[in-house]
Amino acid sequence: MASLVNVTSVELSNNPAPFDSKLSLSITFNCLEILKKPLSFDIVYIGCPNDTEHDQVLDTITIPEVTVGNHTITVEVDPPVVEKIPREDFVGVTAIMLKAFYSGQLFNKISWYCAVEYTDPELIENKPEIPVVEKLQRRVVFDEPRNVIYNIKWREDDVEDEVVTTEEVEESDVIVFSCEPSEFDIAAENAEAAECEEVCQEMDEDSEIADESMVEDDDSGSVDLNDDSDVSADEDVADETMEDEEPLEEVVEHTKQIVSV
Repeated sequence: MASLVNVTSVELSNNPAPFDSKLSLSITFNCLEILKKPLSFDIVYIGCPNDTEHDQVLDTITIPEVTVGNHTITVEVDPPVVEKIPREDFVGVTAIMLKAFYSGQLFNKISWYCAVEYTDPELIENKPEIPVVEKLQRRVVFDEPRNVIYNIKWREDDVEDEVVTTEEVEESDVIVFSCEPSEFDIAAENAEAAECEEVCQEMDEDSEIADESMVEDDDSGSVDLNDDSDVSADEDVADETMEDEEPLEEVVEHTKQIVSV
């Protein structure tokens, strides 16, 4: 069924900001029915794009009950723990993620690019092997979020769907972070691979047909562009050659005589 809670906006008041500063977030959402079970939000920092082990939950906001209407919650959370971030992944592009749960079920996940970079020209030109945290800036890009909606049981009598996730974004907008791929993502990749294979087969068939057509054209109407003589002269030569050839029966009889000898 459709989600009973929809996150309508997320704002970060201090952006860009020093990497080691706190994050001030405002989350606005709409609730369509009274929720009698806990609604919670996790704010996650992706420490390594290739390993979920380094994901850090910066804070969890839990609301025991939610009434119908629009709601806004404002929180201030600590920055990620520096020691938990791999040194090679510290500087560069990563992500910040908002996960929404109802009764322990994940129903919404929104991710944003986060650029961690130096502002000092000298450090930009010559990046130190050991990150200088106090010189780093955190900049979250809110223009291109990834918004994933999951089907869950909002009521006791709801029936769980076999496919548990749906995408609200175009495939071209999907960006990969360290979160585990959903079933929708895997299905989309398989469908794309099958479509690519089908297109390749059609191209191969068209190529074979084109090759056959070229062979037929060569057999039926090819001419020698280097030959200065006209077609009628060629026909005369062909006629003379046919006159010089022995009848087929005589050639066969002559061959038999040679074999018998």
